[in-house]
Amino acid sequence: MKTGIIEEPLNLLYNTFAVYIGFIYGNLPFMLLPLFAALDKLPQSHLEASMDLGAGPLRTFLRITLPASAPGVAAGLIFVFIPTFGNFVVPEILGGTENMIIGNIISRQFLESRNWPFGSAMSATLVMLMLVLISIYIRFFDPMNKKNLSAA
Repeated sequence: MKTGIIEEPLNLLYNTFAVYIGFIYGNLPFMLLPLFAALDKLPQSHLEASMDLGAGPLRTFLRITLPASAPGVAAGLIFVFIPTFGNFVVPEILGGTENMIIGNIISRQFLESRNWPFGSAMSATLVMLMLVLISIYIRFFDPMNKKNLSAA
């Protein structure tokens, strides 16, 4: 405040921004590790060949790097999506009662409202959604799926 950048202390607790920061901090490794693994498998010779054939950096990224990293991006999204939807601690602690996500709603149905049938239905719906997302990943991005293997 003495530097003149801000006039009053920043409110970094019990708001949506705090929940976002908490989720990013907690889930960033789950996104970066599959992405790093996918990009680590990309041969440097493919990038060099693209540059040798006259493609610029943007075209090389769009035609070579992005398609090669798609399985890692998809795996990272699954790894981040599943814990984020089930997480009820981060919004409860950092966001207070104002910020509710599906994990908080399910937790409250069981613990506070004692509405076990509705909480169970919400949990089952969430599990079904996760199974659909995982099956989409297996269908389109799994390298072991024989339908996705290129005839190279």
